[in-house]
Amino acid sequence: MTTVARQPGSLTVGPLRPVILKLAAPAVAMMACHFCFNLIDSIWVGHLIGPAALAAVSTAGFYVWVLLSLGEMVEVGLIAVAARRHGEGRPDAAARAAGAAVLYALAAGTMVSLAGFALTTELFRLMSVPAEVASLGHAYAVAGKKAKARAVLAGLTAEAARHYVPSYWFALIHTGLGEHDQALRYLERAYEERSTVLAYVQIDPRLAPLRNSQRFVALTRRLGGD
Repeated sequence: MTTVARQPGSLTVGPLRPVILKLAAPAVAMMACHFCFNLIDSIWVGHLIGPAALAAVSTAGFYVWVLLSLGEMVEVGLIAVAARRHGEGRPDAAARAAGAAVLYALAAGTMVSLAGFALTTELFRLMSVPAEVASLGHAYAVAGKKAKARAVLAGLTAEAARHYVPSYWFALIHTGLGEHDQALRYLERAYEERSTVLAYVQIDPRLAPLRNSQRFVALTRRLGGD
């Protein structure tokens, strides 16, 4: 029986299980790192900022995974080319393919980062803040749970420092807290933002305490004029 000497680094000679483990371990470790990153990110955002921010992070995660999938598609192709060249006994060609993969990763990462910085406002505007968050803050305020209402308000304020939050949601919570001047100020800001939610300003029962205000009447007239 003829035996074949195992060459250093050979993947085709010898027991299969150690080879599979050797190849699979880095891939599994990378997936575990991704999982831990998302888990820790969700825990910190959920505890320190609030549910609205957590929803935004979760939504952004979808787009991140789409971009990762596109990048990995090219990455797998380049790795396959490098592996083929190595199998053909052409280490120089394999090294060039591997180098091209590294350059692609750096170029793609730079382009995506620059695009993300340039389009941050527009991207977050698309994700927006769920109306349920502001409704919850309003409900807390009306029920007399002002500390919880202000906690929701603080969460929205922190989120607004990072991306667009409709001013209408702030107006709802301030109305529930009885802070009518601030509520009207946010409604006027919503008008300047051309917020589509203002279409309900005259029928939203949560804004009833403001309807006798001259500023509110003037705002509705401006809306009617538009």
